[in-house]
Amino acid sequence: MCLAYTNPYGRSPVMMFEHRKSLEELIRQSAEEQAARAAKMYELIESKDIPADFPVISVEPKLVNIFKHFYLMPILDFRAIEIDNRPSRLLKLAAVKGHGEKRYPGSTRIL
Repeated sequence: MCLAYTNPYGRSPVMMFEHRKSLEELIRQSAEEQAARAAKMYELIESKDIPADFPVISVEPKLVNIFKHFYLMPILDFRAIEIDNRPSRLLKLAAVKGHGEKRYPGSTRIL
């Protein structure tokens, strides 16, 4: 199974965590704490002043045209969880790109 981004309108870009433990720590917090911590992470990403121990390794590009820049994100593993009483999945992904690119187009690798 593979994953593709949905339309980014009305939502924040997806953050990809290097280690599952960091994401699990975030989602165990209350919804208010999650929102505040995520907002701080987005601020750091925008500022490009990333601390050495930052848990996010990559963030979704602002806009990807899959017809111009093909990419796949195969799902290597997953775990069903609940976040704020909603069914969710923790995904372990790989990024596969085409045309000899060094990273998927438009992605922001922050570390």
